[in-house]
Amino acid sequence: MNHQQYEDWLFTYYDERSKQRLDERLSSTQEAELKTHLKECTDCRILADAWQVVDTQLSAAPLLGPAPGFVQRWEQYLQVDRQKVQRRQTVLVLGFSAFGVVVLLASMLMLMIPLIQSPKALVWAGVYRLITWISYVQMAQDVVLPFFQAATSSVPAFWWLIFAGLLTQLGVLWVVSYRVLTNPWRITQ
Repeated sequence: MNHQQYEDWLFTYYDERSKQRLDERLSSTQEAELKTHLKECTDCRILADAWQVVDTQLSAAPLLGPAPGFVQRWEQYLQVDRQKVQRRQTVLVLGFSAFGVVVLLASMLMLMIPLIQSPKALVWAGVYRLITWISYVQMAQDVVLPFFQAATSSVPAFWWLIFAGLLTQLGVLWVVSYRVLTNPWRITQ
């Protein structure tokens, strides 16, 4: 005969007396079937009596508190462990960053090998880049300055102050949010 079902019910039945969660309670038919089985089966009755004795002894036993200084030792251990984890993460991030920089510099060096063989080409490439940047700055001035002149003449100074204040508040909000989100202790406190 399979006693597993009755054993499960038996433990649930005695746990109900210890105020177990309601969703795990026995139904009235299960409880009646368990009581009938306990009258017929000596093994399950012995198990029920033994479990009842153990449950009574566990309920009667006094709760012991932690050893003196346990909380302080645990907090110290936790702090040391957090520092180790933070140190390990920092080393990993720096290591990956250094590896990325080395790969980037190696790639740039490989691209510059033809230019290094001919310094004249390197100088002309630098001059070309400088002239290009100067022309970009001049084009940006030609586009942006007329826009700002038109905007300042059509919008009153009061609205510019409100706009500047809102931008300042958004900047402060961003800085505060960034500091809160990057605080390593924010999860535990």
